[in-house]
Amino acid sequence: MRRFRNYDPDIVLDTRQLRVALNRLRRLLPRGPKDELDLDGTIDETCRNAGELELVFTAPRRNTVKLLLLMDAGGSMTPYSRLVSRLFSAARSQFKDLKHYYFHNCIYDDLWTNMNSSEEMSTNDLLKTYGSDYKVVLVGDANMAPSELLDRHGAISYFYMNETPGIWWLYRLSTRFPAAVWLNPEPGRYWRNSITIPIVSRIFPMFPLTLAGLDDAIRTLLTTQRPRIRADEIKALLEKRRYPFGRRP
Repeated sequence: MRRFRNYDPDIVLDTRQLRVALNRLRRLLPRGPKDELDLDGTIDETCRNAGELELVFTAPRRNTVKLLLLMDAGGSMTPYSRLVSRLFSAARSQFKDLKHYYFHNCIYDDLWTNMNSSEEMSTNDLLKTYGSDYKVVLVGDANMAPSELLDRHGAISYFYMNETPGIWWLYRLSTRFPAAVWLNPEPGRYWRNSITIPIVSRIFPMFPLTLAGLDDAIRTLLTTQRPRIRADEIKALLEKRRYPFGRRP
């Protein structure tokens, strides 16, 4: 007796699959001088002109989507480095206007432009430099110590004293860029065991870094999103963490 199985939508993606998936995010619009032959238009106008050739030119169609890629690197992301590298490679081939930065575990006062040489850019400058028309993709497992997400000076680096808790930086990014998603390479069955993943997923729509997850993420990027957590909820969360027994001393 033959047995059949459905195709698995959660297979690990290769570079070609990523390119095909990201291609759905592209938005091609005419840009520049009309120096490209419009074959369909030429045929149509030639027919209208009783067979006498009438050349029609149009502006070339270019991808107008601008993408900001923010990637978690190092530590617990090391097992997923090859997968994220494939995503990065696919994005570079699909988007001419692609900006990329690195962080570790959570975003704080600064982002790395080059982790090998420790070159940085302040997160405030990033928010001022790029317009809200950029689509943002954050990649990371979002799994960290609660202090790294919720505490001032909570960054895992001993010598890095972040004055603002990471959760506020994530919230500011989500309000600056309405079209933003979080791709998580950690298998979804483990998400509920984390304290920080559910919190981060309330700020950014979170999807697994699988074929099905990427499809859902792209559909979300094509719409305008708002954070699913309000600023006053974050304040209450931080207040509760500061005074875990519900009363101030």
